[in-house]
Amino acid sequence: MKPEKEVAYPVEKDQVVKRDLTNSQAIPSNQSSIELRDRILQIANTYIDKHYIIDLSDLLFNCYKSIKNFDKNDINKEIDKMIKDKFFFNGKALTKPGVLINENRKEFFNIVTANPGINFSGIREITQKGNHLLAWHLSVLEKFGFIRSSAIEGNQVYFPSEVPTEHAKLFFAMRKPGVREILQIIEKGKAASFKHIKTFFPVAQSTIFQRLKKLVEYGLIKEQFVENEEPIFVINQEHEEFVKKMLKE
Repeated sequence: MKPEKEVAYPVEKDQVVKRDLTNSQAIPSNQSSIELRDRILQIANTYIDKHYIIDLSDLLFNCYKSIKNFDKNDINKEIDKMIKDKFFFNGKALTKPGVLINENRKEFFNIVTANPGINFSGIREITQKGNHLLAWHLSVLEKFGFIRSSAIEGNQVYFPSEVPTEHAKLFFAMRKPGVREILQIIEKGKAASFKHIKTFFPVAQSTIFQRLKKLVEYGLIKEQFVENEEPIFVINQEHEEFVKKMLKE
């Protein structure tokens, strides 16, 4: 299926889009743990400067040798936590705090954060970057837990890492042409018939029908049937708060 063109929101090159990192970067609960994590990151960055990529066995040995005020078991546990929190990977030339130093990665991260549900071609259109460069930096961002991706309707679609998995298709659907307008019509009147909705769009009836069908499939709206009357569409109560929040943005 050919990816559908979507509207995306570019961001300034030097802008850093703010977001909640609670789910993507765990923070140690006490000061000593923070101190230990900082020391390990310093050693990891020094190791990368010298050897380019991280060897976790060597990193552990260097931490044992350099960090004298912490027990080896504490160092082991903290490194295990940092691996789990995607601060670094064996064989990689990066640590998590250094990922967004690269200007391309920072730009791609900001675009995904500002446009949850954007597909690969949408990011490429904004940035005018080549496929290989874009794919590489997006993979690094995903590897370190800044973003994640899903395959939806033949599109590789990207989201900030804190977007719940169950909302992935909802964000993707919201980027489709005419979707916001349809939801606004339904939400304004609490319900709307196909006959009413089609009067707002100068496109073929089949196009409107397909958009409504997709919104029903995604669970954003429901079709209700009343005897001897035309079916009506209503916002799905399960996602009502999501729809209201999206329509305000």
